[in-house]
This record gives sequence, C-alpha cells and structure tokens, in this order.
Amino acid sequence: MLTIMGFISIINFLLIAAVIQGFVFNLVTLFFREKFDKVIFYLNLVVFFISLNNLQRWLIDKDFVSSIFFIKHLLVPWYLLIFPMFYAFTTHFLRIEKRVNDFIKPTLVLFSIEILIRLFCISYAYYLPDQSTDLINHYTAYEETINIVYCIFLFINASLIIFKRHHLLKFILAYDDLNWLKWFIRFGVI
Repeated sequence: MLTIMGFISIINFLLIAAVIQGFVFNLVTLFFREKFDKVIFYLNLVVFFISLNNLQRWLIDKDFVSSIFFIKHLLVPWYLLIFPMFYAFTTHFLRIEKRVNDFIKPTLVLFSIEILIRLFCISYAYYLPDQSTDLINHYTAYEETINIVYCIFLFINASLIIFKRHHLLKFILAYDDLNWLKWFIRFGVI
C-alpha cells in the first residue's frame, strides 16, 4: 500500500525527472537542430519555464532553501511565463501571429513588476524588528490570484483559436487536422 510519504517521494522524483528532461530537451533543440525558427524558440521557452518552475518547487519541497532571508523568500513566478509562450508557440505554429494579439510584452512587463514588488516586500520585511513575513505572504496571495486569472485568459484564447476560429486556420488545416494540439489542450484543462 502506498503511503503519503511514498506518494510524495514519487511526485518529487517525477518533478526532478521532468526538470532534467526539460533542460536536456532545450539543449538538444538548441545545439543539434539545423533550423531554429520561432515555433521551436517558443516551444523551448515553454519547456524551459516549466522546468524552472518545477525546479523551484522541487528545491522548496526538498528543503534546499537558503537560510539567507532574501533568497528564502524570493519565489520567482516562472509559471506566469508558461502560458504566454504556449500562446506564442500556438500562433506561430498556425502561422497566424500577425492576425491575433501578442501577449509577450505585456507578460514581461507584468513579470518584471511582480519581481520588483516582491523585492520591495522582501526588503521591507527584512528590516522589520521581527522580520515578519506577513507582507510577503499577503503579496504572494494577490500575485498568484492575478497570475492565475491572466493564465486562464491566455489558455482560453489559445483554446478558442484551436477550437473555434477555423477561418484563421485554413493554411494549416490543409495538411494537419490539429488533433494532437486539441488533445494537448484537453489534457491541459484537466
């Protein structure tokens, strides 16, 4: 019978295995691919940010966290960058990037603002007499709420392109029925 600790060990093993596999995928596509177009670039970024997010989570779960106050509380929201890169991958793969909105720049601005606010919160908390982390925890809750709403918005946009906007997809539907991408999105919803 699988215990809770055994299940957590399996999850941690899968996390670090996915991290290693993601980094290897990035290295192989970066160095051993003759043509490196924007589709591959954005796919690599999706895998890279998933790997960074999983690595950060694995390090926290394994208590490989620095005792330095600043580093201990610097949680980088890598997951925020996954969905915009997936959206960019989708639009470039379908060759419709010029006919739909691009969310890369707004996402990078949001990501940068969140990092700056987190740095401010950490610095402020550090100089409090008891180094209370309440401000950091409250900020993290707000940040995660904003990010999940934004990521769902981008995921819905990508889904609508694949499932509903057939007029945009005439070029690619001539040779690809996109079932693999549709199933990928369905599994993403789950």
